[in-house]
Amino acid sequence: MEKKKINYFKNILLKMKNDLQNEIDSFANEEGQSLKDSSSELSSYDNHPADQGSETYEREKDMGLRDNTLSLLNQVDSSLEKIESGNFGICKECGKKIDIERLKVIPYTDLCRECSKNTALYQGRPVEEDLLKKKFKTTFP
Repeated sequence: MEKKKINYFKNILLKMKNDLQNEIDSFANEEGQSLKDSSSELSSYDNHPADQGSETYEREKDMGLRDNTLSLLNQVDSSLEKIESGNFGICKECGKKIDIERLKVIPYTDLCRECSKNTALYQGRPVEEDLLKKKFKTTFP
């Protein structure tokens, strides 16, 4: 790949890394708070249990978003390392070059379009459904 294109993607990845790091920092600021502190309530005694459930759900959602952000940050870091080693834009499965158009959309990808279709992430239905089918197959005729 040309040096100009490499620099283009490197700048995009560095900006993404900075944005993701800022998100992680904001999650870290909220993470240490107790449920009472995060809800800004003086006491949880008079709250309805559904309100507590909603607060717990929101905290769990934030934790999921933080984990996703960490995963994206790892992918961006991996792509930056590939730029330094000269392996950026090469599919890790088949070794072919990844289309520039695909890299413009997902600059941290390490799979070409064809190989990404063959991964478990692209199978169309959630993996959990396989487990549910087995469970309900044994309980219902």
